[in-house]
Amino acid sequence: MYPKFRHEAMQEGHDAAVAEIDEQIAESKEHAEMFRSVLEKAAKRFAALAKVEEKHAKHYQAQKDAIAA
Repeated sequence: MYPKFRHEAMQEGHDAAVAEIDEQIAESKEHAEMFRSVLEKAAKRFAALAKVEEKHAKHYQAQKDAIAA
């Protein structure tokens, strides 16, 4: 979206619009990096939680098996 608008603004000589669009592009890249970072952290945390849940499930199953025996 922005590259097309930027190109049109350049062709029409709207330097202020080009500068604004350049700022928006840079800001969008910053936001994308922030979201990527948060998603990476979330993935690591969920992976750790999955390991804990698996350990608990095995413990509960062992207790259930012991009661059933």
